[in-house]
Amino acid sequence: MNQKREYPWSTLEIDETDDKKAIKKAYAVLIKEYKPDEHPEEFQEIQEAYKQAITSLTQEQNTAFKEDSISTNLSKKTALAQASKDESEIVEKILLEMHSLVNDELKEPYNLQPWRFIETFKKINDLDLKAQTAQKVFELVAYTNIEHLNIKQSLKIPMTIIKYLNGVFDWQLYWKDYQKLFPEDVLNMMFSQLDNEEPAYKIGLIGYEGRLKCFVSDMYPSLLIALIGNFFHEYGTLAFEFIKLAFLTFSIHRFIFEFLFLNSIGKLANNAFLVNKHGELVSRIQIIIKHLVINFTLFPMYAWIFDRFLNDKIFLFNEYIDYKYWSSFFWALIFVNIITLITKKRFLHEIISGIYVMHKEPEEKAIFTN
Repeated sequence: MNQKREYPWSTLEIDETDDKKAIKKAYAVLIKEYKPDEHPEEFQEIQEAYKQAITSLTQEQNTAFKEDSISTNLSKKTALAQASKDESEIVEKILLEMHSLVNDELKEPYNLQPWRFIETFKKINDLDLKAQTAQKVFELVAYTNIEHLNIKQSLKIPMTIIKYLNGVFDWQLYWKDYQKLFPEDVLNMMFSQLDNEEPAYKIGLIGYEGRLKCFVSDMYPSLLIALIGNFFHEYGTLAFEFIKLAFLTFSIHRFIFEFLFLNSIGKLANNAFLVNKHGELVSRIQIIIKHLVINFTLFPMYAWIFDRFLNDKIFLFNEYIDYKYWSSFFWALIFVNIITLITKKRFLHEIISGIYVMHKEPEEKAIFTN
């Protein structure tokens, strides 16, 4: 046997190797040369050397595998830690930019471009982190709008933008959890249009143009009734009777409709509705108070309709009151209504009764600008 090489390679007569095939080949050659019945000692030595070589090779491979596994696991842990750190930084940046954006004045409220930074949210893979981030953004947007509604009676962040945010944060996935966390008015405001495939609409205090449209729409049935009623009067009094009847019909039918349906024909036709300060439908008590104030203001009109005038005096409380007294009071109320309409966008009777006339109209389309 060649003893120049270290054991077991010297016995197998090959150089040290990690090639299992080469070890088996050397072993096969030697056992043919040193048969067990002719060279039992050499055969035994060859077998032991073969086993030692194979065992040594297996141990080296196992050690290498373990080292590689440890290295791989460490790499994975390091990668996960780095990924977690990166995702946390993404969340922190999103929340900081969200706070900055919602606290600024939105000069172009329908421009989606300033909100595009939230697209980085899609890079987050941690489901718990995604859910926490989505909830924080939901809370920030919701309460910003609720606060703005209470002050300005309009949304600061339009529903068009909220729909876009929902497309990124998937708030609808968490609606059951949000039911336990947020009050009903918040949920109604945020989720009211998310399922709606139609363009988003906005709700705010009705403007002057909207009021005029509602008034004209409410007048249509009154004018029709007055026109029919005048066929039964003489021609000489046609104009006066027409105006009287139209005004009286207008007052009666609007009160009846608002009392029964909490809205008038004209408001329904123009997407307007009556709510209280909490955004809920008004009560019938509020409707009664509203019309009492209206009719008190317009009392001279009713006196004229029912012929209660006599020589610049109006018959009231079983006696005639001089024109200068009731006229001054009448014009003072009209002046107060004009002031409240300009400053508060509400009439005096709406302020006293606690009623808000809200208007629903389509929002502008979302735009992208640089």
